[in-house]
Amino acid sequence: MRIDWLDNAKAFGILAIVLGHGPGLNEFFRNFLYTLHVPLFFFLAGILVKPSHLHMSLGEFAGRNVKRLVIPYLFFWLISFLLWSAFQFAGGKVIWQDLALVLDQFQGLLMGTSDGLLVVNGVLWFYTSLFVSTIVLYFAARLQTRLFLLLLLGFAILG
Repeated sequence: MRIDWLDNAKAFGILAIVLGHGPGLNEFFRNFLYTLHVPLFFFLAGILVKPSHLHMSLGEFAGRNVKRLVIPYLFFWLISFLLWSAFQFAGGKVIWQDLALVLDQFQGLLMGTSDGLLVVNGVLWFYTSLFVSTIVLYFAARLQTRLFLLLLLGFAILG
C-alpha cells in the first residue's frame, strides 16, 4: 500500500536535491534547499523504520546498519581512493611520497565529513551521517517523550 504524502515528500526531496545542485540558482534559494533536502530524507527514513528494528538490541541494530551503511561506505571509499591514486600517478605524482596527503585521506575516511573526504569522494559523507542518525534514532525511540524532546532541543542547540 502506497502512502501518498510520503511519495510526495520523497518527490519533493529529489526535486530539491536536483535544483540545489544545479547551476544558476540564487544563493539564498540554494541555501534554503540545502537546509531542507537531506534532513527531509533522514526524517522520512526515521518514519519508515520498522518498529521491530527498534526492538532489537543495540548490537543487533548497529550490526544491521554496519552491513547496510558502513560496509558500502568502506567499499566505495576504497574504490574512490584507488582511482584517485591512479589519476595522481598518471599525472606524474606519486602520492606515497607525500605521506601527509595520504594520511589526510585516511583521516577523511575515519572522520566521514565532506571536508575530509573531498579529495577522494566527498559525496560519501552521507553514509556516515545516516549511520550516526540511525543510532541516534534508535536511542531516541527508546526514550520517553519529554526526555526525547529535551535531547532534540540539545542537538538543535549544538547544531
